[in-house]
Amino acid sequence: MPTPILVPKVARNTNLYKVAHWNKKINELVHQEEILLEFEVNKATVPLLSRTTGYLIKKCRVAGEYIKYKETIAILAHPAEFKKG
Repeated sequence: MPTPILVPKVARNTNLYKVAHWNKKINELVHQEEILLEFEVNKATVPLLSRTTGYLIKKCRVAGEYIKYKETIAILAHPAEFKKG
């Protein structure tokens, strides 16, 4: 079953974050505790670590777009359920 990756609370004074850079591409394997992407928050760059291992099957925002706290930023597929192509 696909796993949604939700935006965590990154800063105390805002709930809106800018996607700075994706470190992974669609269909690429992401390991637990690996940097999935980076946010820009208050002129600083903050990494988002994956909480699970899986294949990145969907990016819900592209670099430069904004996303709110608790929204889905990405979806990972479990390695046993992933089919390339």
